[in-house]
Amino acid sequence: FKDSVISYITSRAHRTLTALNCSRCNALGFEGMAALSRNCEKLKTLVLDHSVGIEDQGLKKAFVALTALTHLSMRGLPRVTNDSVVFIGKYVKQLVYLDTSESTQVTGTILNEVAQHCQSFKVARMDGCYTVDDVPCITLGRCNVTLEEISLQGCVRLTSLAVKGLGKCKKISTISLAGCIRIDDMAINVLSERQSFPQLMYLDLTGCDLLTSESVLTLLHLKPWLKRLLLGKVTQMSDLVVNRVGKVCRKLEELSLDSCIGVTRDGAKLVAAQCTKLTYLSLANCMMVEDSVLETLAVKCKSLRELDLSGCRQVTDAALIGLMKKNTSLTALHLYGCPKIGNGTLEALAQSCPLLKSLELSISSTVNDHGLMKLVTGCPLLVELRVTNCPVVSNDIKELIHNQLPWIQAHF
Repeated sequence: FKDSVISYITSRAHRTLTALNCSRCNALGFEGMAALSRNCEKLKTLVLDHSVGIEDQGLKKAFVALTALTHLSMRGLPRVTNDSVVFIGKYVKQLVYLDTSESTQVTGTILNEVAQHCQSFKVARMDGCYTVDDVPCITLGRCNVTLEEISLQGCVRLTSLAVKGLGKCKKISTISLAGCIRIDDMAINVLSERQSFPQLMYLDLTGCDLLTSESVLTLLHLKPWLKRLLLGKVTQMSDLVVNRVGKVCRKLEELSLDSCIGVTRDGAKLVAAQCTKLTYLSLANCMMVEDSVLETLAVKCKSLRELDLSGCRQVTDAALIGLMKKNTSLTALHLYGCPKIGNGTLEALAQSCPLLKSLELSISSTVNDHGLMKLVTGCPLLVELRVTNCPVVSNDIKELIHNQLPWIQAHF
């Protein structure tokens, strides 16, 4: 979209327009924002993700006028700074949802403003805003009682004091701290307190490698109702943690134990046997996972949508085929670095998993053109295919997929 298009649309629909998505409209600039401010006083939802031409001047004008906004997404806007986003707290006081992820010049100042002025604020997402520190989280905890979800992935300046500050927000159900490398056991101890985070159900601690097994064991004991627990690349997790997950976390729907050294065959089987509601499971780089784990998954977990077994070198076609027959709703499968996987898996996917959208497979000397043809014809929803380091796959099939199936993002 260009500014002129936005001006035309908003001038014609200004009486009824309540939601507008301008994602990736790179030509959108000051005049487009001015048109929004003139014509869209009823607008409640505005999405400007990755519209890289947007700058502070236009946003200031828009925020002064768009006082009815409740949902605002501004992901990946490299020219936007605090100069404009502070206007959100001053004028957009009905805001419920804010996403400034990947807008790297935006700091935690925006959360301070929103916490103090937006009394209905519920969802904050600032993934990749690496300048965010503990102060905004402390302000949210002190000023905001309605917060339900916060995502601060990759905010490397955060420490456990941020989690302690958020502990006063009693309605929080979702916390995402993936890649916050300074988070340590103090944060987990706060999460585990009975009076803190009573509604917490979704927790992402991927890459928080300072965490120890002892603190996580306490968390699992006091918060057994978790539905999402992502501990990928938290390498200090012992077999005691894995066993505790299997014994007490019966409501889990999403679980990642990627690269956790404590994942044994028996521990993984216990998780598979007891966590029967799983829709997402990652056992990537858990070297002791083998076919018996998949056999248990096939019997107990029949709702899997995404499975990551990358780096599980002992897994074979036979076990995966049985798993797919019981999990026909599978949409994503990751098998990077599984050398024993071959055409049998591809044919089983084609026969049993028509909803498959993404497949990653590598380092197989038996996957060939026949298997790939079966896959792409049997999985009509497939949009992402990564088949690397498979020497028997010919250039002919690669060209055919690129030319005849252009909707598939294929990587060979």
